[in-house]
Amino acid sequence: MNQEFSKHNEESGSPESREKAPNFKIEIYFGIHGTAEDMEGDDGTNSPGRFKRRGLRESFESADIYVPELHGWNETALQKMQDLSYGRISPDDFIREAGLNSRDPMFGFKKAQLEMIHKSFKPIIILDVPEDDPRSEAMNNHYLGPKEKARPSNFNQALASIKENLRQAADLHNEREDYMISQLVPRLEEAFKIRPDLRNRSDLKVLMFLGIAHTRVAHQLAEYGLTINTKYSRLPFIFSYDIEAQRRLALGKEVDNELAAKVLLEQLCRYVIGPIATRLTNENNEVIAFIRKIVSLFTYEKKKK
Repeated sequence: MNQEFSKHNEESGSPESREKAPNFKIEIYFGIHGTAEDMEGDDGTNSPGRFKRRGLRESFESADIYVPELHGWNETALQKMQDLSYGRISPDDFIREAGLNSRDPMFGFKKAQLEMIHKSFKPIIILDVPEDDPRSEAMNNHYLGPKEKARPSNFNQALASIKENLRQAADLHNEREDYMISQLVPRLEEAFKIRPDLRNRSDLKVLMFLGIAHTRVAHQLAEYGLTINTKYSRLPFIFSYDIEAQRRLALGKEVDNELAAKVLLEQLCRYVIGPIATRLTNENNEVIAFIRKIVSLFTYEKKKK
């Protein structure tokens, strides 16, 4: 491990994190929390439109340790994932015991991920904010929103509301991501207790799955001199305007009125056109590209009207 990162964790981590840490590389797979098809890659011939699909499974098979994104987790959930990995329970057992709902739009993806983990014999670690952390409640409150919220009465108020919401989302993401990074070494030590043979691996590979909004994590880890490889679930990957704006804010850049207006119109299009577009294609990139194209047809002055 890079000396600068080791020193950082020696100063801020637990006693376990002060042990001699191994050399390792991290691959971060950025994707959407989508469908079962997102587990599998292809050469571009089977992907809808112009997008090549890069599956998570390929990266998983070459990894030694897997880090899923799981906000609001608890120790019971982690133990069930370990049990799944080591074949002590089946994916159907996990689904039943966790109470996963088949009507959840992400159910196909969640089930495919469980099937991928099953009997892989890879340690599972979670860096995300646990359910008993105040940051977890803050994120839930932000995304659920207040029960009663005043509606903007004009365009300028709508823009101000959009900017405030984006700023809050970016700040919450940054706090969450900083927590993830602080947990890396302590959680790796937990994995080595399960698999002590991994500690001395010279080519140890840690695979992290993160939603596309969390690209800042790669920037932060790279600053510590760690070996980071990033992979996107689609080539090319199309960012929605709201994710584009959040990423700018997370990296210390500003969101001007033009971009905020695009986010505003995008949200309207997503509400009106999104359900129709998703009936035509299950490729999220196609839907985002289609909505971005519609938004681009309107100048800033037209958006104000």
